[in-house]
Amino acid sequence: MEFLIKLITFLLFLMPSITSSQYIRNNIFNNRKIFAKQETISSYAVVFDAGSTGSRIHVYLFDQNLDLLHIGKAVEFFNKTTPGLSAYENNPEQAAKSLIPLLEQAERVVPKDLHRKTPVRLGATAGLRLLNGDASEKILQAVRNMLSNRSTFNVQPDAVSIIDGTQE
Repeated sequence: MEFLIKLITFLLFLMPSITSSQYIRNNIFNNRKIFAKQETISSYAVVFDAGSTGSRIHVYLFDQNLDLLHIGKAVEFFNKTTPGLSAYENNPEQAAKSLIPLLEQAERVVPKDLHRKTPVRLGATAGLRLLNGDASEKILQAVRNMLSNRSTFNVQPDAVSIIDGTQE
């Protein structure tokens, strides 16, 4: 859970924030008072938690104050799949493909017009850290390639990594 909090904080730091000039442009000036329009500014973040027993997807929705908003009845969209990426030690491409159903679910949750603005991040845990040789890096590269080629979200070069034990 601590990993998710740190990851969300990091993602939110990368998200563009509203400037004062944008605020004025987005509001109506009337009788020396500024009245906010009824529309709200919201942002999404997509986080893959690639654990040793399975992979999980978390989709979060934030308002302009970075408060979590409900997606349906919960404060996040969550789903999981098994096995974990480390189960594909000898088949990195299949490891990446195992995440596609989760990615597709996240793409259905986030409105299409916000996909390119929505950061995606994958943090792999102990399962990948413990693999022999360069197997973990091959899996991570396959996941990077899949996200770059398949995802409609904002995928940064450092979006896929193994996190250390203190971040789990």
